[in-house]
Amino acid sequence: MEVVARRRSAEAQAALASEAHAAAMAAEQGRRAQREHEWRASSCALAASIADLDAELQEAVEGGRRLLATTRRRAAQMLAAKDAALAKGDAQLARLRATDAAAAAAIAAPAPAPTPAPALALAHTHACAPAPTLAPDSEDGLTARTDGLTARTDGLTART
Repeated sequence: MEVVARRRSAEAQAALASEAHAAAMAAEQGRRAQREHEWRASSCALAASIADLDAELQEAVEGGRRLLATTRRRAAQMLAAKDAALAKGDAQLARLRATDAAAAAAIAAPAPAPTPAPALALAHTHACAPAPTLAPDSEDGLTARTDGLTARTDGLTART
């Protein structure tokens, strides 16, 4: 009986060990399945996150392209406005230089010949009149007599 009891005890222990081993294997398989499930879930979450990041990146790239195009357009407009302002300034400078050159030429030009005084012109227009002679009674020496006509040679008055 003792042998039978030992044998039954050994069988029971073997069965318990076998069940414990099977339970450990099942637990390990469960843990593996759990880790695989978590890995798949995290992989799906990562894939979704990567897709979201990729979409955001594409939006940022497109926004950057639009900003660059807008910046280039604005820079071109500003350069065109600057060129127009410079051209306007150059035109004004050219006009000022031309005005300055004309003024300098007018200053440097010789003065026009003086026109004859009206009294002298009147005396010279009468070609038939005899040449004037100085009167001996002239106090200032500016009076000339010609057949009863008196003309002042300083050009201020002409008397008949």
